Amino acid sequence: MPLRLTGWLFRNDAGRLYVRALVVDKDRESFRLDPKLTTEQAEQRQELVAELAVRLRASRNVTRDTIVALLERAGVGEGRALRDVIAAVDVVCGGGVPLP
Repeated sequence: MPLRLTGWLFRNDAGRLYVRALVVDKDRESFRLDPKLTTEQAEQRQELVAELAVRLRASRNVTRDTIVALLERAGVGEGRALRDVIAAVDVVCGGGVPLP
């Protein structure tokens, strides 16, 4: 079965929402979502995290640790914090300054 590039939502045993996404090669990570998100908002955030993961994986100047850190922030960020993460991904993927 081919890998899903869209990520997927799941709840852990405690009922917390997570999105699982491919980080590098066959390496997947789970990213906690803001517990205040509705189901619809969680599905939108899943798509955003998955899209950012695809973009970051395609960029050659980003380490695995940086990808994980940015996706963790994207999962729980709101408002300006989320916009800052998206802007950072835009800079890095646009050939901007490489992040550690």
